[in-house]
Amino acid sequence: MDFYKQEIYGNILYTAYRTRSLVVSVSLLYSLFGVAAILYFADKGYAAIIAGVIIVGFSLWRINAVHQPVMLVTEKALLVAVPFWEMPLEKGAWAYWIHPSYLPVSYKKIIGFSDDWKILYIGTQQEGGMAQISIEGTYIPISDKKKIIAYIERKQKE
Repeated sequence: MDFYKQEIYGNILYTAYRTRSLVVSVSLLYSLFGVAAILYFADKGYAAIIAGVIIVGFSLWRINAVHQPVMLVTEKALLVAVPFWEMPLEKGAWAYWIHPSYLPVSYKKIIGFSDDWKILYIGTQQEGGMAQISIEGTYIPISDKKKIIAYIERKQKE
């Protein structure tokens, strides 16, 4: 996992976000969840207020996450956002939970995507020859998916 660094990966050519309808729907859902927590826990005592603050913090974190890019098509590699359930839990890994972190994948190693864009298949040099990476590509607009595939095919021909 890594953060985007222009000196390593080059310029960003395409940025794939989730569909606008999904972003708005999820943002509204978490906003309502946070407001409900504030209203419910407001007069229940200090422990309840702390629980409400934790719920509001979680809601804001998820709203921020849904607005982050899912894939970055750069000059040197495809950067795939790491789903939050795949984030490391070891000490010092807090930065991966706050800033968008990506898994760089060489264009030459990409075999393809699953039909639902939940899995990216890559070829490897080891026995078995193929690995899978969980991605959050289901809600990327079709036009962005076509651009990504076209660029990958172009880079593989070079």
